[in-house]
Amino acid sequence: MLVKQHMITALVIFALMLLVLPAYANDQIGVVQTAEGECRVHRGDSILKAVEDLPIVLNDTVSTGSDAQIRIVFNDDTELIIAESSQASIDTYVYSDDAADVLFEFTKGTFRTITGEIVKNNPDGFNIQTPLTTIGIRGSDIYAIIQSGGEETGALHLGENHTLEIKTAKQTLSIKSSGLRAQIFPTGVIVGPTPIPEDRSKAMLKLGARSTSSPNTPPVIKTPTTTPNQVVKPPTVKQRPRFDNF
Repeated sequence: MLVKQHMITALVIFALMLLVLPAYANDQIGVVQTAEGECRVHRGDSILKAVEDLPIVLNDTVSTGSDAQIRIVFNDDTELIIAESSQASIDTYVYSDDAADVLFEFTKGTFRTITGEIVKNNPDGFNIQTPLTTIGIRGSDIYAIIQSGGEETGALHLGENHTLEIKTAKQTLSIKSSGLRAQIFPTGVIVGPTPIPEDRSKAMLKLGARSTSSPNTPPVIKTPTTTPNQVVKPPTVKQRPRFDNF
């Protein structure tokens, strides 16, 4: 009889564990603060319309359509702003008393990231993966533009002793001052750092800023596009590459 009672107790505990584990996997790690236009959250086999106050969980992929923009605030106060025609996924997010770690994957488009408490707790624990680079953010307000012809990453603001580190298969570049950017070619060559052009800086700083006419809606910043006559060539000795088409 006693053995039977122990078996029943063990089965109950096991059943409770099965209930708890999925809930843990779906714990909220952030929330949609603002969304304009066609913004979607891909979660497993489901596609959700991204609206204000929608919870964000681990492994969500967020995409935006034309003339769309979304701002997500995470539990540690990290902010991720995604411009139109862009896609990002949250591959890793750990924020607790014992651990702090973030990995965002930017697939295409334009993004701005403002770091929160995780960088303070673990300066090496905040990273972004793009098709060409791994970007380490050590306490920053940074932007990234990902296109088929190349990428651009810049530091809008770096705090004291903060660094923006960019790695490709070929080289590594560290940006240690605000207002500088790097340009990355499909070959893995990194050019820079060079000053962020004024118009680019203004556009990125507006990304995610609240509109005065509609406090809950951020203005839409269009993702830069190329034209057939604007071809970016890899750097040579005679010609310094330009990313003016970004």
